[in-house]
Amino acid sequence: MDEIRNTDRAATYVGLGRSTLEKMRCTGDGPKFIKLGQRRVGYRQHDLDEWLDTRPQCRSTSEVETTPGPGRPRKRATAPTAPVAV
Repeated sequence: MDEIRNTDRAATYVGLGRSTLEKMRCTGDGPKFIKLGQRRVGYRQHDLDEWLDTRPQCRSTSEVETTPGPGRPRKRATAPTAPVAV
């Protein structure tokens, strides 16, 4: 029988932060999970391993295809304004 990990332990195992794993669970991008109660979920070991196996394996960051995510937009740097003489 597979070990069932809580969100903290599952996130550590797959190398993500807890909140990232929670967001991925909401968007359907993360590993399969099971409902353990009204406010509790668990992750089976084999589901975590299976999900990790589906992730792209690269030798260099230049091999990674990036697409803009749903995160917060970056702030643009604004040009400094000159002090106003009074």
